[in-house]
Amino acid sequence: MVAEIRSDVTRVVILDISGIYAKIHNDGYFPKDIISEIENQYRDTLRWRVIIV
Repeated sequence: MVAEIRSDVTRVVILDISGIYAKIHNDGYFPKDIISEIENQYRDTLRWRVIIV
């Protein structure tokens, strides 16, 4: 099996930081034009952290 990742996508990891430990809520490869929408959706910095890798 061969997996190919397109060159126009970026890995985004969404962490739930509301508790004592951070938990991965979601992660994946998204097109660069959607990343701003994701950051806007998870803009509450007391609960979420969006990491762009």
